[in-house]
Amino acid sequence: MELMGECDQHSLRIRKYEIELEALEQLLPDDPELKYSISAIHDLLTMEKNHLEEAQQQIETEEKIRMKIKESIQTERLKNLDPLDIGDFHFDGEEW
Repeated sequence: MELMGECDQHSLRIRKYEIELEALEQLLPDDPELKYSISAIHDLLTMEKNHLEEAQQQIETEEKIRMKIKESIQTERLKNLDPLDIGDFHFDGEEW
């Protein structure tokens, strides 16, 4: 769940940088010095896209792990356990 929130934050930042970039590109003919700001925003945009992709890949990996764990459960009462709850479940006898 935390990673999903992180993905949302990255998506919002990407949209923000895209809007800033569009505005700066429209102002560029009047102020050639804006090319440095545009370059910086391109860098920030690339970084945010990379962070978003990494978070999405991590979510996919965690979902695959949870599903594999769920498939390997042999105890009847745990077979209907939600895959998201598996991460909170302690298999060493501790309380969850």
